[in-house]
Amino acid sequence: GTVSGHLYLDTDGDGVQDEGEPDLENVDVVVTDSNGDTQTVTTNSDGDWSATVAPGETTADVDENDPQYPTGFTQTEGDDPTTVTAVAGTDVDAGNDGYFNPGTVSGHLYLDTDGDGVQDEGEPDLENVDVVVTDSNGDTQTVTTNSDGDWSATVAPGETTADVDENDPQYPTGFTQTEGDDPTTVTAVAGTDVDAGNDGYFNPNPDIELVKTGTLDLGENGVANPGDVINYEFKVTNTGNVTLDTLS
Repeated sequence: GTVSGHLYLDTDGDGVQDEGEPDLENVDVVVTDSNGDTQTVTTNSDGDWSATVAPGETTADVDENDPQYPTGFTQTEGDDPTTVTAVAGTDVDAGNDGYFNPGTVSGHLYLDTDGDGVQDEGEPDLENVDVVVTDSNGDTQTVTTNSDGDWSATVAPGETTADVDENDPQYPTGFTQTEGDDPTTVTAVAGTDVDAGNDGYFNPNPDIELVKTGTLDLGENGVANPGDVINYEFKVTNTGNVTLDTLS
């Protein structure tokens, strides 16, 4: 009988060979038949391979040491190695093997205690906050910031959106975002880490201190009489952490 299969690059990572996704040529596949005999076959220009074998349990193993093997890629379709039962006089399909080269998108969350839009020395990272990441296929995953406030997601190439989960218990509710945009959209690139930027959060605390001082323009009798002028001085001190304007 014969056992055959197919190798390709799954550029969008959806586990199916779509139109335009390339076949994998000149990749060795090691085939072991039911007698324990081994042979190496190579994919053709269409990414197909085939081996003539004895009937019975047969294993096909794509050679990861082959120079044409997509090292570092993720297999999105098929199993490797894979085992099928060869049948005399019949071609048995060992299936497709699809390989995807993912990209990563990453970002960082912190508390901007002075509200200047930059993480200064000593300003704390935001840990254990969920970020919802949606890739170019519409697939969604939730990742969480680590102890350094960093998050990272492996995604398909293309437009990717990251949205900090405002319902997360660790989200700084009531704070103002001083750096970054949320949600934010970037373009993921295969085999590359794309920086989605920093998200900084500031806790505004507006407060003032008002001191009023009055000066009496005393008349001859030393008391405030009708018509005497009293001059007041108002001193306003900004004791909060935000800029105040248009006081009235």
